[in-house]
Formats: sequence, structure tokens, C-alpha cells
Amino acid sequence: MSEAKEVVAIGDGAHWIWNLVEEHFPGAIQIVDWYHASEYVWKVAHAIYGEGSDLAKKWANERLDELWDGKVDEVLRHCQEHASAGEAVQQAITYFTNNKSRMRYPEYRARGLQIGSGTVECNWSSSQGFWDEMGCRRCKSCSQGEGKTQEWSLG
Repeated sequence: MSEAKEVVAIGDGAHWIWNLVEEHFPGAIQIVDWYHASEYVWKVAHAIYGEGSDLAKKWANERLDELWDGKVDEVLRHCQEHASAGEAVQQAITYFTNNKSRMRYPEYRARGLQIGSGTVECNWSSSQGFWDEMGCRRCKSCSQGEGKTQEWSLG
């Protein structure tokens, strides 16, 4: 890696991943995987409005638009408004607070950087024989630049 002009690490947001990145690839650009960040948005939406409800979908899609546009503070503000809705909301607040600097998605996209680990995970999964529907969804979503929502068809 000493010859690389730029190193990018994409992770799910776990502290231990960033610690390893710092240890082995100091100065690497650290990006929270879009899919994992969006999972937290959906968990909060479900905690507030119930899974599958139209209000949950509306709320989540609005937050995903904000996140996509790099407005992590807005996402945090909306989560904090519902802090009493349960543990999922508290976890999301912590997650977005701890990883805010790794969620500069407009900057990353403008530079042509991947914001999802799906293409790498797909290569690993397919070589290991672990294909399933969710793996296919993640792969297609990240490799084609889609993925602002988790809900789409494989067709």
C-alpha cells in the first residue's frame, strides 16, 4: 500500500474496523457503507411508526435523502426528536454521531469513490458460495449506484 496514491476503507461503522484501518492504513479515507447507514434509518423509522407503515416509509425516505445529500446533522436532529421511541433510536443517534465524519457521501460520489461495500462483498460471497436474495440485492444496489432505499425488485 505504500505506493497507493489513495487508500479507501469502507466499513459498517464498528469501532474495531476503524481501529484496524488506523493501525494498518493510516490516513486512509474512511467511509461508512451506505447500506449499513441506511439500515439504521429504517430501524428508527420502524421504531417510531411501526414496520411496514406508510409513515415509516415516508420518514425513512426523507432521512435517506438527507443522508444522501450529506446532511447527517439533519438526520441526527430528526432522530433526536424521537429519542424516547426506544433503544433502536438511541443506537442510531450514537451510530450517526460516532460516524458523521465518515458519511460525506456527496463528496465521495463526486470523487468517484464507492460508498458501499457490496461489490467487494459480492465477490467474496460468490466465491464462497454464499449467494442469497439479500446478497444479490446489496450487490446490485451498490454496484449500480442505486440504493437510497432498501426496497426494490431484483427483476
